[in-house]
Amino acid sequence: MLPETDFAAASRMMERIREDLETMKLCVESVPMFFDFGIASFPADGSETRALIQTADERLYGEKAVNRKKKKKGMSD
Repeated sequence: MLPETDFAAASRMMERIREDLETMKLCVESVPMFFDFGIASFPADGSETRALIQTADERLYGEKAVNRKKKKKGMSD
């Protein structure tokens, strides 16, 4: 949770976190690791907890689908 953070700022922060995580040397170097995030913003995406979680979840799975296609394309190059 990022209180007092709008959608654009949260998106930038998640991208920085993703970049940092993907460049870290983790336990198994031969296994590529990918990170996806779902972001929802109060009150733009809802005023109820359930609505915010649902929106974040939908965006997470949308991002996973997009990135899965990119990863498959990159692996076949």
